[in-house]
Amino acid sequence: MTRMAYLFPSLLLALTVPVSPLSGQQEGGDEARFQLLMVEYESAQTRLQEVQEQTLEAHPELLDKQGSLQELVVTAMAEIDPQAEEGIARLETLQAEAQEAQASQDGARMQELMAEASTIQERLQGAQAQALEREDVAEAINDFQEAMLDGMKAVEPEVEAIVTRLQELTDELMQLQTQLQGGPGGR
Repeated sequence: MTRMAYLFPSLLLALTVPVSPLSGQQEGGDEARFQLLMVEYESAQTRLQEVQEQTLEAHPELLDKQGSLQELVVTAMAEIDPQAEEGIARLETLQAEAQEAQASQDGARMQELMAEASTIQERLQGAQAQALEREDVAEAINDFQEAMLDGMKAVEPEVEAIVTRLQELTDELMQLQTQLQGGPGGR
């Protein structure tokens, strides 16, 4: 995983839906609808990821732009938190260690590594949020996203419809999840 993935899971327009365990008191219809929407969401997200990968392969200049953006953000984060670069490097090391622990089926080591990674990610999120507010960083992100979207449109003319549908699915899934868990608007 690259530093970009740690810092900007959404930079390449990837969307996520927080999914947590649902209570045992779900109505069958809502639960079934939730599952159907998740299947559609995962399918659309997979397609978007494929388009992103094809776009980066077809437009190597976007990889350069992504690398420059990454450097700008890491530099901004380091100005805010001098330990940010060290934290990012440690996350990369933890990933490799986690792969080894997973391969050897060492659950205790996996938990230990995940706890350390979580602590580092929490600390980095504050520096990242502040860095993203900087005008130069925000402008560079916007430029990259526009260039990426233009490239994606060349690969898949329907990319905007896919992104729009993912956002609709995200909203619908979050609302349905709240209802299933008995939150506001739920039981």
